[in-house]
Amino acid sequence: TAPLLKLTAHSNPKIRQSAVAAIGSLKVTAASGQLLSLLKTDKVPMVREAAIKALANVGSSKMAEALELATTDSDKGVRIAGLAILGEQNLEGKTVR
Repeated sequence: TAPLLKLTAHSNPKIRQSAVAAIGSLKVTAASGQLLSLLKTDKVPMVREAAIKALANVGSSKMAEALELATTDSDKGVRIAGLAILGEQNLEGKTVR
């Protein structure tokens, strides 16, 4: 998984997106922090969208924070992905503002 984590910092956004999607598919729980960081800071919307989807697949303990970030993102696609995931999540009574 270390090579995949390295690729999340690649200069090419398509490679970052693919690495993030692979992390999600493989359910690499150790990558949750990196995925959340990408959701917060990556300048490319498709990477942020892949990050919220991967966090959902991984089952991150930080989903409430991730969903808040995604549903308030500047990009419509990221917000839609966040809302779709929100409808599927069980946040155990926690509300996302």
